[in-house]
Amino acid sequence: MKKVIIVEDDNAMGNVLAARIRNEGFETIHVLNGEKALSQLKQSPFDLMILDLIMPKLDGVALLEKMSQDGFKIPVIIVSNLSQDTDRSRVAKYNVIQFFSKSDITVAEIVGFVKNFLA
Repeated sequence: MKKVIIVEDDNAMGNVLAARIRNEGFETIHVLNGEKALSQLKQSPFDLMILDLIMPKLDGVALLEKMSQDGFKIPVIIVSNLSQDTDRSRVAKYNVIQFFSKSDITVAEIVGFVKNFLA
């Protein structure tokens, strides 16, 4: 079973994404910040990460930098309130396969993208 880690400090959003992706037949883990995500990555492999950029403790960009330094090669979908070209360019050098602005996408569309990517 393919595994998805959701790194989202908005607990409601993270839980909804986790439940909807789980309903599509994937294993999900939801964590609230980059530090917890890094800990999970060291414990178990994941097939995909859904990542918010603005979070406490270790934000999304810092997590991507740390993952790169530590050799993690997980495909990443960014789902963030940040959506300027500068935000997109800051993460472009990492393993980001898609960048969604929260204001422009529904949970169903994110789940559909995940399902198609992992199929």
